[in-house]
Amino acid sequence: MGAVHFSIDRELIRLFTSRLEMQAFVETGTFKGDSLRLAREFFPECHSIELSPE
Repeated sequence: MGAVHFSIDRELIRLFTSRLEMQAFVETGTFKGDSLRLAREFFPECHSIELSPE
């Protein structure tokens, strides 16, 4: 049994940004913001779209 993670993998982001010219990261269903915090290291512009007020 492995742990469940609700964030994008750091190495996957590194792979995408090293091979593609991506300038922005957009996340929907942000939950606690873990993926967005990680994406800030790789993208100059980050956006979060979350409907829940929490």
